[in-house]
Amino acid sequence: MIKKLITSTLALTLALSVATSTADAATSKSTIFKDVPKTHSMYKHITSMKQKGIISGYSDGTFRPNQGVTRKQVIAMAAKATQLKPVRKGKEFKDVKKSDPNYKRVQLAYRAGIIDGKSNGKFGLNDKVTRAEMSKILVKTFKLKLQKGYIFNDITKSNSYKDYAATLYAKGIIPENKGKFEANKVVTRAEYAAFTNRTINPSQALKPSKKLKSTPVKAKVANTSYVSPFKKKPSKTPPGAKLLKTEKFETGVWKTYSYNKKISGGHKIKLVRVNKYVVVIKVQVKKYEYLAQYNRENSRFSFLMLDPKVSQNTIEDLYTIGEDFDAYLSGWY
Repeated sequence: MIKKLITSTLALTLALSVATSTADAATSKSTIFKDVPKTHSMYKHITSMKQKGIISGYSDGTFRPNQGVTRKQVIAMAAKATQLKPVRKGKEFKDVKKSDPNYKRVQLAYRAGIIDGKSNGKFGLNDKVTRAEMSKILVKTFKLKLQKGYIFNDITKSNSYKDYAATLYAKGIIPENKGKFEANKVVTRAEYAAFTNRTINPSQALKPSKKLKSTPVKAKVANTSYVSPFKKKPSKTPPGAKLLKTEKFETGVWKTYSYNKKISGGHKIKLVRVNKYVVVIKVQVKKYEYLAQYNRENSRFSFLMLDPKVSQNTIEDLYTIGEDFDAYLSGWY
């Protein structure tokens, strides 16, 4: 009797194991990333780029399609998508030392002429890429033949990126977007995957709805304000945050919030302080604390005083918190 019971139990355990493995396999095959379902508008592009080994996700199985793509991620994709050949001498950047694991890739991208450094002498690995920057990077990376003309009504003759934008539109890499190019808008990871896929696979490209014109289309000065992909309606307090105090200093008004939130790497948000120009985030990890800052004027991210060794996931989480506070408090001033 006992022998039969043991045999039955083992058989049931094996059956459940096989069933679970089969279900897991089916799930993993159905979607490459758990936050990119088949219904996602960029699913086929993201899947194609993943299968080609050009893009990768995060350790938690997500792709985070709505997050802004960084300069570090863009040069990594470029190096995987094509063979970059030098067209100029290298350049040293203050924030990318030779000991940095990204040093060689940064030098490769810079020497290939697909991306430049910042005016402050830094490269800005974790800075987000704008649509204007994206247009130049894609054209230079894949050596696309420049097209001249106008289709977007927020591009004028004085814009340095006008031919890059025209080229991407003419080749069906970017849509007409109701006549708006939105040069200073941050490109999301999903969008960059789609743009890259259309560049590599012409069969996936869009069919231009209109022909390029020889003169600017209803030329207007482009909106140079940063447009957050997380923009929400103004609110007095972001969700999960509690206003502790409001202080007035010579530098302006500061608002301090408690924000009980854990992020990647086991880091815990202690406080968030916001003024007209920046969002300062106080973070605790184990026995030490550090400060991270999000610039509300140009969407740049940096660490204050201490430059902690944190993962890319942690940086992305902190950047998102900065964007969220900026978005919710956009009507403050």
